[in-house]
Amino acid sequence: MKNVNNLKDPYVYPCTDVLKNKLNIRGYERLEYVEKEIISVRLHDIVEGILTDVLFDILHK
Repeated sequence: MKNVNNLKDPYVYPCTDVLKNKLNIRGYERLEYVEKEIISVRLHDIVEGILTDVLFDILHK
């Protein structure tokens, strides 16, 4: 989706509705795909206890 109302939004790349991001990805579909991949890896790390001192699982309280 293109930003068609010609308003300058400092949080999106010019002529797009894609938020500026650390990966400098300007395409919506590509950004969505990469975000999902990163989230999948991070969730796996959390479940395995790699990023935390405790194991988060179904029994976690």
